Amino acid sequence: MGSRIREKKVTLLVIHYDHRRIWKFTVSNFFLYGVVLSVLLVVIWASLVIVEEIRSFPLKQVNQFLITELGSIQEYLHFLDSRDRQIKLLLGIEEQGSHYGAKGETEVKEDNVLSSPTLVQSEFQRIRQQAREYERSFRQIEEVFTKQKFLLAATPSIWPTRGWVNSGFGLRISPFTGRWEMHEGIDIANNIGTPVVSPADGVVKFVGWYGGYGVSLIIVHGYGYSTLYGHLSQARVRPGQRVKRHQVIAHMGNTGRSTGPHLHYEVRVNDKPVNPRRYMLD
Repeated sequence: MGSRIREKKVTLLVIHYDHRRIWKFTVSNFFLYGVVLSVLLVVIWASLVIVEEIRSFPLKQVNQFLITELGSIQEYLHFLDSRDRQIKLLLGIEEQGSHYGAKGETEVKEDNVLSSPTLVQSEFQRIRQQAREYERSFRQIEEVFTKQKFLLAATPSIWPTRGWVNSGFGLRISPFTGRWEMHEGIDIANNIGTPVVSPADGVVKFVGWYGGYGVSLIIVHGYGYSTLYGHLSQARVRPGQRVKRHQVIAHMGNTGRSTGPHLHYEVRVNDKPVNPRRYMLD
């Protein structure tokens, strides 16, 4: 049968009427069938390629969009990681290592997405997990900031009144006995009635006559800090009242055992007297 197909011939005549020429071609059926089959295969292959391109074109657009967005999110997470470590370093918070890992650790490429669609999903899951870790980290930073804020607010840091220091902290010869004694504060001299302000936020613990200090008041600031103000002419606050830094709490006087108008000012840390000058920053 095959030999019969190959033996049969087909003659093609090509006629050019203008030049009155004729070309004659004789080919076997086998050759003609091969040409036709080849053309059909090329047409089928081209059709399949075109259909596949049409089907995959929207998917490629979606994948490219996802890749671009993932890249932007990854860059931002690296930025957050850098800022997180810098802030913790400034606050003295012990760092347990990078939350997000080294830059470029997970790089999503188009080929990877096309060959493994679950890669994008897994990367988004990883990003959600990292976001939760940053949320915990930022809560820790917020707690430290809040604690620092309250600590700074409770720390004496300004002069309680204006004047000149006529007696410092430490051992001195008593103007009354002529003997050495421990002076547990500083004396700031000025006119009677000079305003006295609170050097930090706190709660008034005591207002009244306090032995040789005359009219006095004590403020508890928290975190172990407390302050005492002696030889006042009058107090402007009452026990239990909350006060703020710079708030006027009293006026300078000359009450109690005093050699002249002045404020006796003490700072105590855990009820131990310390040099107030270390807490008078302006």
